[in-house]
Amino acid sequence: MTSLTELNALVDQWDPGDEGRRLRSKTRIIGESCAQEQPLLRPLPREVFETGRWFIPRVNRFGQVTAPLQLLLGPGPLHRPPAAGGDR
Repeated sequence: MTSLTELNALVDQWDPGDEGRRLRSKTRIIGESCAQEQPLLRPLPREVFETGRWFIPRVNRFGQVTAPLQLLLGPGPLHRPPAAGGDR
């Protein structure tokens, strides 16, 4: 690969073949799942943003890898119990 444009061209060639495939234990083919999800996708923001994050994973003596985690909240208000002694 010499450019992102070249990679995107290859992916565009592979897409039609993948749309008819069925993943193990799934009832729909990939194309049907994509068609269902397409209306739910939002456009990417115009401003530049970082798409990845560099980190150095730690491996313990059992071979388990620890990587930093981030808590992501879904849409909607954050529900918290009222503070003690707050407004009633």
